[in-house]
Amino acid sequence: MSATAAFPNQIITQEQGHFPTLLPTPVAVEQYWRTAAIGGFVRPPYGLVHELEEMKEARPARVDHGRWLIDCVCNGAAFAWVENPRAACLGCGRVWRVKWPTKQTRERGEALLLLRPDPANRNWDPVSESLADLREENKAARRVGLM
Repeated sequence: MSATAAFPNQIITQEQGHFPTLLPTPVAVEQYWRTAAIGGFVRPPYGLVHELEEMKEARPARVDHGRWLIDCVCNGAAFAWVENPRAACLGCGRVWRVKWPTKQTRERGEALLLLRPDPANRNWDPVSESLADLREENKAARRVGLM
């Protein structure tokens, strides 16, 4: 069962993203990252590495299929959680600071996304899409019977 199936009425974060493993605190999340490092990460041009690499740059959070994520330069993605200011790509081991929309924008955006019954349609990039854009998308979905 996927995290979006297990938690259909919320936007998934780092806390639930590795379901069935639930990570209730940022400390537990970061321990999970260190455990993943034992198996190694593929980081071109170096090949297999076993260390997390702290990046200075912040990456903006977005919602994809009902999950808060950040995009990584390796073309992977990492679960994000407002309780943890960092997110780790488990594809390459890079750890990024997360840039979040304001609390009010985030909460309103999540509420609009949760009106969509299918998590596959819960997508939002707060950098390029406004709350008004989400409202319009919801109205369009209602018109064609998707909501």
